[in-house]
Amino acid sequence: MDGTLCCETDPGYFDHKLLYHRVMEDPDYKDKASKEEKETAAIIKTYFETGEYPSGLDVKHGTAVATAFKGMTIDEFDAYVKAYRDQPMEGYAGMTNGQAFYKPMLEVVDYLI
Repeated sequence: MDGTLCCETDPGYFDHKLLYHRVMEDPDYKDKASKEEKETAAIIKTYFETGEYPSGLDVKHGTAVATAFKGMTIDEFDAYVKAYRDQPMEGYAGMTNGQAFYKPMLEVVDYLI
């Protein structure tokens, strides 16, 4: 997820975009999001806007993901990620969030599996 498999600058990593969506845009969750989750989402938004990866975001992101998706089963989380993946990618006509992965690298992963 470091730019090898997916775009890392438009505006950011898929997993950061997913968390931002969950905390700030998901109508079923955004009003339940904790203060810490919202603070992390604000840091992610700044990262999206500036392109500069903030120190300490890895830990904050991991903690926020753990709490924002707490209580979901693996199947529920898988369905949530796939639903987000299939949403239109902002700024690109006809492209979904899940199409921002580099096809040649996905082919390598498929080959290795």
